[in-house]
Amino acid sequence: MGAERVGDRLFVALPRRRYGIPATLNYIDLRDTSRSPALRPYPSLRASRSLVSTPAIVVFDLRTDRQIMRYELKEADVPANNTPTDAFAYIPDLTTFGIVVYSLRDNDSWRVTHNYLHFNPSAVNLHISALAPGSGCRTAYFHPLISTQEFSVSTCTLNNRTAHLDPDYWTRYSIVGERGSNSQSTMHDLHSSGVMFYADIGADGVACWNTRRPLDSATFSMLASDQKLMSYPADLHVTGDEVWVIFNTLP
Repeated sequence: MGAERVGDRLFVALPRRRYGIPATLNYIDLRDTSRSPALRPYPSLRASRSLVSTPAIVVFDLRTDRQIMRYELKEADVPANNTPTDAFAYIPDLTTFGIVVYSLRDNDSWRVTHNYLHFNPSAVNLHISALAPGSGCRTAYFHPLISTQEFSVSTCTLNNRTAHLDPDYWTRYSIVGERGSNSQSTMHDLHSSGVMFYADIGADGVACWNTRRPLDSATFSMLASDQKLMSYPADLHVTGDEVWVIFNTLP
């Protein structure tokens, strides 16, 4: 599941894990003031049905709602059996503990692995990335789903497909800190002020951390929590000064 606001539309992604879900990618017209506006397949119901295939990166021109590019991931990118002039996409693989990097310029992809991408066995009671603002080499923050730690790596390391061949590759990743107990998170996103917002499934809520301060349980703050209304926050995105969160309300 995922949610992202663009203009007057809130895009919502729904996994087709059972019959009866007609479209993976949908949107809500935010100008609709009704209590429960309908999900509209994007770009259309017919096109949505044709998008059922192998995992792929699909790019739409939101001004015309036309598909302008499609890149299907290679088998080496997704080893698990699960069904501008340059830009990079970072795709977390929660199943086999890796990050798939896609280059628009090269129209190619490669897989990044590191020990920090694996889950923490002590946090199973219950990959994700956010980029620091700026240009050139930026800091990518990430954490496994089953973990209460935060890690970071330079995007220049991720964007270099041969970086893993360097002797110092493993030292390029850093431990940022420990968020504390019950802080497992599905997704986080960074506000322009430097504040990171977390979809916290460990506490059924939304939390935050100021990236200009050391990360520990004292600087990791819970903003809102509700075991009924905010159960299992599946996705979170920051759009301007708005924080959009989608809750799965799993039992």
